[in-house]
Amino acid sequence: MSLTDGSKIDLERVGRCAHAVGAGLVVDASQSLGAQVLDLDRVQPEFLVAVGYKWLLGPYGLGYLYAAPKWRELGTPIEHSWLTRAGSEDFSRLVEYTDEFRPGARRFDMGEFPQFVLVPMAIAALKQILAWGVEYISRTLAPLVQMIVEMAVEEGYSVLPADQRCTHMIGIRHRSGVSAGLGNLLRQEKIFVSIRGDSIRIAPHLYNEPRDAKRLFEVLRTTRSLLYMTLPIGSD
Repeated sequence: MSLTDGSKIDLERVGRCAHAVGAGLVVDASQSLGAQVLDLDRVQPEFLVAVGYKWLLGPYGLGYLYAAPKWRELGTPIEHSWLTRAGSEDFSRLVEYTDEFRPGARRFDMGEFPQFVLVPMAIAALKQILAWGVEYISRTLAPLVQMIVEMAVEEGYSVLPADQRCTHMIGIRHRSGVSAGLGNLLRQEKIFVSIRGDSIRIAPHLYNEPRDAKRLFEVLRTTRSLLYMTLPIGSD
């Protein structure tokens, strides 16, 4: 899906087209993994990556990589580290150098991957996501995002058609564009969204409620009026 407005990408179709011409499919699922169900058997990517933060609720500094079975024994990593070599867990034999990699996808680990502070945070986050269930997260966010869509349309914003957008976040656009100071003004009101190009990207989570959406548009309405009063006509 698009990082600007939540527009969907048909990964199954893209994957079929890629495989039909002998190409591999690499997916960056950072904007949806943890909030949308992804079926690896249907998509069949060669590799899938995601940041550890965002919808996976973990800390900065960690990421995730899935490698298809055939690459777990044949793939050549970009980054080489002694920790990714076979037997590296046995410190008493570190002088017995080998070109072999650790089995499976561990060959693709980054250097110095033992993050003793970050890994426990990531594990706790993943356990919480599994406890909630990704389907539950997606199902719970869908009506709130739909409410945001309806309020946006009422306020004169444009949104993608329902069949072209995901259900866990939405980008809204106004014909007057996005003013340079909008993000700062919203942050002053303790409202946090992402300004991506001409799109205001809104990504609620389970801690958000309908009243949060209502306050967002109340502040957007006030902020837009303030910007119109302080900016020359035609400014964006």
